Amino acid sequence: MAKDGRLGGKVALVTGGARGIGLAIARRFVAEGAKVVIGDIDGREAIAAATAIGPESDVLGRSLDITRDEQVAATVGEVEGRFGRLDILVNNAAILDMTTWDELTYARFQEVLRVNLDGALLCAMAAVPALERAGGGRILNTASIMGLVGSKESIPYST
Repeated sequence: MAKDGRLGGKVALVTGGARGIGLAIARRFVAEGAKVVIGDIDGREAIAAATAIGPESDVLGRSLDITRDEQVAATVGEVEGRFGRLDILVNNAAILDMTTWDELTYARFQEVLRVNLDGALLCAMAAVPALERAGGGRILNTASIMGLVGSKESIPYST
């Protein structure tokens, strides 16, 4: 894929970037000239994804549990330390939950919301000061049609 430079000079943190939509976003951002840090709960997968995308000078993979504010803050700090800025946060990490009503527990409901909702907030709270130091930036939150069209098999996810 040829770089056309639309994101040249920009630095992005993509949560949940080791696979699926997050990986596609990370690939595209690097192709467009951005430096990217892939944060994922599975650190090995994040590193493997980053290695597959490009050189360490352009993309890094890091273990990141977005429900732990200290990890999120440390990752944002590492992004700034390594690349000098943060311009884009992509809140993509989530748990796709297909627990049926009969199997749903309150603990599972809380776990899914903790990742899918609280995690995005913790990432935004940590990133905003860095985005401001960079002169402004963007926060992109991925979402699912399930937020509009719920299902009894995905109550926490749809919520």
